[in-house]
Amino acid sequence: MAAPDPPRGVFHLVPMGNLATMMVPVAVIAGQLAWSGWVGGAGEGEVHPPIEPELALSVLLEPHGYVITTGQETVTLTCGGCAEPHDTEALKAQLRKVKNAHPQALTVVVVPERGSDYATLMRTVRAARRDEQGELFPQAIIAGTGE
Repeated sequence: MAAPDPPRGVFHLVPMGNLATMMVPVAVIAGQLAWSGWVGGAGEGEVHPPIEPELALSVLLEPHGYVITTGQETVTLTCGGCAEPHDTEALKAQLRKVKNAHPQALTVVVVPERGSDYATLMRTVRAARRDEQGELFPQAIIAGTGE
């Protein structure tokens, strides 16, 4: 026996809903691929500017001096055998070089070593915030060593 004919004039929305449900994730993925440059990237003659790595500046307060890390390089400021190994003027000079290379950066993380005295920590924080030329890194964060 043959199947009966469906009634005329009835519109079934279920297939349309299924299609819409499947198209939303496809559209989102296509948009993300286009935005990231995997699909529809730079055409001929178009050049995207290089993405500059983010500055991750930290000053480690160690018994022998300072260790400055930027995420790309590490500089050790030490005064071997000096009565005061924490030379804030040398710290300011090095941080000024970093600030000149990254003028938009505002944050520095100061990490004291266990046993660092409070006065040296505060001198380090003040030196990281500003020098004679002006503001360096005004958002100085003091981080624990986790010990």
